[in-house]
Amino acid sequence: MVLEAGLSKTLLLLASVGGLVFLTILAAFLTGGPILFPDSVGYFHAGASAVAHLGKIAAPHHASAGLPLAAENSDGISTARSVYYGLFYVAAFMTGGEWALPILQAAICTVALWLCLRRIAAFENWRGPALIVAIFAVTGLAVFCATAMPDVFAGLMLLAVAMILTYARAMAWPEYLFWLAMTLCGCLFHRGLLIVFVVTLAIAALALRRQSMRQLLALALVGWLAVVAHLAVDVAVKKMSGDWPIQTPFLLARFVGDGTVKPFLEGRCPTRHYELCRFVHRMPMSENEFLWGEGAAKSVMGPADKVRRQRIAAEAPSIEIGVIRAFPLQQSGITAENVLAQMFDVGVLAYQQKPTLSQDRPPTALHPVIARYLHRNMDRATGFLRLQSALMLAVYLLSVIGCVALLAIRSQSYFEQPERRLVAVLLVGMIANALVFGAISGVFDRYQGRLAWLPVLGLAMLLSRREVIARSAATVAA
Repeated sequence: MVLEAGLSKTLLLLASVGGLVFLTILAAFLTGGPILFPDSVGYFHAGASAVAHLGKIAAPHHASAGLPLAAENSDGISTARSVYYGLFYVAAFMTGGEWALPILQAAICTVALWLCLRRIAAFENWRGPALIVAIFAVTGLAVFCATAMPDVFAGLMLLAVAMILTYARAMAWPEYLFWLAMTLCGCLFHRGLLIVFVVTLAIAALALRRQSMRQLLALALVGWLAVVAHLAVDVAVKKMSGDWPIQTPFLLARFVGDGTVKPFLEGRCPTRHYELCRFVHRMPMSENEFLWGEGAAKSVMGPADKVRRQRIAAEAPSIEIGVIRAFPLQQSGITAENVLAQMFDVGVLAYQQKPTLSQDRPPTALHPVIARYLHRNMDRATGFLRLQSALMLAVYLLSVIGCVALLAIRSQSYFEQPERRLVAVLLVGMIANALVFGAISGVFDRYQGRLAWLPVLGLAMLLSRREVIARSAATVAA
């Protein structure tokens, strides 16, 4: 009987993986193939560069010169795109082609959901796989798995933190290491996610205090390793190129988009000659135009040469502090609006934006894939992404309301019961995500959309636990 039960669970897991890989492939098919975002090319270049340099170290007489260790153009090196996700992307691509990354991301998500749902008896047998398939279908998770971006690891990282803080004592070592690995991947694959992790962990530590000290310390160690790993990339770039990488001034770009930098510079430039003073006449502009624009009318960092980019990046903290001091109420109000807007801006319409072949310079193995992607029918993709975004938003709002309502039913602390603790940590992480990306980046639907599956999972766990408790009470009464 035990053998049969184990075989049945294994078959259900394999069926779930197969079903979710199918949904991911279907999402990719409806959008014209594995989704490539403009940033995807930067990640691929970062990974290919790292592979080339590792090859030079291993076999200096046979390896080609390759690209620098981070995304680069003629105007300097930037580490805005994580080398670590780039390595993950390149390894999958070289092993199994353009479909390998979506399939691998879908399989990882399936395992994560399976490990989470097995904690509640109500999801045994067919109900667990059915819920996993439903989550993939209605929350946009299949779309994020189908995209060559680290976005899918945002939710995986937050789920991993919640699982460790909730169930660590009941985990076998393989499962515990899996969740630690998901946490580390999220922190390594995007520096913004590392900040989200720090904020989430800090709030959880204040609430849990000594209840989960060992797990809090383990997660803090993971965060510290991620910080060291990111710094190691910067040091490697400095050693190989002679210059520190240019840190992309995301917060400065956000303030430019908010409209507070222009009046600050107009007041300071007559006496303080910032490099950015040369571009005041081009403002106002959006944060994307500031960072990535290429035209002369609305751009700064994009067409600037290496020296100018370095100067602007170096003076960014001074300008940011100056803006906050000069317009504390105005900037605080705008930031609060951005954070609130980000919290409820959910969708995948941002993925309509395509990369360009000019981004892949010098050409890499991704070049023909980009060319094919650019010629696919995107009218069908636009319709699908709009429908998926509308469904995601509706499900997200209902699930968040449901989670908050169920957490508020009883007077007990959110962190006392396992499922309540897990859902509370997930909600804290979702707020942290909106806070970080709404405050320092532009408001884009994919930022919060990549977490839309978390409240659905949390609501299902809360409802199922109530069902289990009700059944137990009925059995005792009988």
